[in-house]
Amino acid sequence: MISSLGAGSGLDLGSLLDNLVTVERQSAERLLNSRQARAELKLSSIGSLRATVDTFAGAVTELRDFKPGMSVTTSNSDAVTATAGDGADAASYLIEVAGIAVAQSLASDGLNAFADADAELGTGTLTVTVGATTVNLALASGNNSLRGIRDAINASGLDIQAAVIQDGGAYRLLLTSGQTGTAGVMTLTVNGSLDARLASAGMEETTAAEDASYRVNGLALTSASNTVVDVLPGITLELKAPTTGPVSIGVGTDAKALGEKLGRLVTAYNGLVNNMKKLGAASPDGRTAGPLVGDAGLRSLQRSVQGIFGQNVSTGVADNPFRNLVGLGVHTNLSGEASVDMAKLAEALEQDREGVEALVKSFAASLSTKLDAFEGSSGTLGFRSDQLNAELKRIRDDRVALDRRMSALEQRLSKRFSALDSLVSEFNSTSAYLAQQLASLANLSK
Repeated sequence: MISSLGAGSGLDLGSLLDNLVTVERQSAERLLNSRQARAELKLSSIGSLRATVDTFAGAVTELRDFKPGMSVTTSNSDAVTATAGDGADAASYLIEVAGIAVAQSLASDGLNAFADADAELGTGTLTVTVGATTVNLALASGNNSLRGIRDAINASGLDIQAAVIQDGGAYRLLLTSGQTGTAGVMTLTVNGSLDARLASAGMEETTAAEDASYRVNGLALTSASNTVVDVLPGITLELKAPTTGPVSIGVGTDAKALGEKLGRLVTAYNGLVNNMKKLGAASPDGRTAGPLVGDAGLRSLQRSVQGIFGQNVSTGVADNPFRNLVGLGVHTNLSGEASVDMAKLAEALEQDREGVEALVKSFAASLSTKLDAFEGSSGTLGFRSDQLNAELKRIRDDRVALDRRMSALEQRLSKRFSALDSLVSEFNSTSAYLAQQLASLANLSK
């Protein structure tokens, strides 16, 4: 309000000016507010839609590199476990473990133990062999005590663990091979003036090296390691303890892993479908319609994903019995939501594992291509976001322009009201003068 307006006329011209400008602004602001609310709601809705598309696309990507694996079961995991890798086939085995592989341990002679762990034990070369690896350790003053020799062995890179233990008032060198079985036997020889008690020939074997002894379906086998590979196709066995009877090992297709991936896919798909329904819902009166009802981008996305699980996919595999994901147990109900039939999926994997793999990969590649058209800043939904952000910028610009127009209007009205104020003030002055003169004439006539 311009406070000086009306000072001459006595009229409340300031309030009148403010009211006129406010009325003029309100109509334009209502239109701008309505445009902004619609644009912001649509932009938020597009953002929500893009988020569900991204989640769905992530689940699809998981399937692009899918390779059906094999699962392994064991009747006694405390004695034998197994894992399946490439090349594993569905099969069953009976495993019996007579003895597990054991690493050799040597200890220096207890009857002639070392009185001082830090005393020098001569100089020369200690030759240490474990398995197929031999190392020559040069020992001289500074590293030729019992503790120094322990440290030299541990730092040699040999698969041996050396320790100095106290036996009563004396000390002994304890060596443990890092390799199980007879292939990990240790040998130590000395030359020069090194103490002969460091040679393995004079040591006590506290634990003898033993190979694992086991049977597979009655066939007797041995292994230097308790980890057995390349005996059963694609299967790695872990022998943990002797058995009192056969342990059953079962190898079959891993339907669970694929089921979990398909489960994440349908969960993301259902989230996308429900979000599209909500955002694009129509209503008879239009009051409860979704914010993206009639949106071209939304309609295009709905068409792209509708019925995808029943659409046939070219897998490049001749005579593939599976052409779509419905054949793997992925179904949609009347409301459009999907689910996975794990029993049917397991049957499909048993029937043709390679065919399932080819279908899943081809389906994921095809669907990813479709979704690429909607994702990212260059996709359809990104383009719609850019359009709406541009609309919001135009609205901000229109508000600035409105402020300029209202300021100009206020200035024009202020000038006119100031002129009116002056004119009315002059009229008032003239009226007062005339009234005064008339009163004077009346007094003279008396």
